[in-house]
Amino acid sequence: MTVIVEQIDELQAAQQEIRNLKITIQALREKIETVNFDKDNTVSAAISESNEQIQQLRATVIAMHDEMELLKFNFEDKMEKLTSNTRDESRQMQETIRKLRGRLDFQTNQKKQNHEIKS
Repeated sequence: MTVIVEQIDELQAAQQEIRNLKITIQALREKIETVNFDKDNTVSAAISESNEQIQQLRATVIAMHDEMELLKFNFEDKMEKLTSNTRDESRQMQETIRKLRGRLDFQTNQKKQNHEIKS
């Protein structure tokens, strides 16, 4: 009878250990699910933040590109005006030089004529 009692005790102890192991397994499963849920939330938040930063950077790049195009346009416009003004000024100077040469030639010719008349 003691053998049977011992076997029953062993069986009860084994059943208790099985129940404890099942409880431990369930607790570990729940912990794993919690860790996975937290990890998924952290990853999702990081992805969302990264996507937001990417959108902000894209908007910044577009704004900078637009500003650069405007600066380029303004620079080209100023260069065109400067080139045009320089050409106009050069033409005016050449015209002034031509007129002054004409006057000088006229005066030189008059002096020659006056000198020839006197001689």
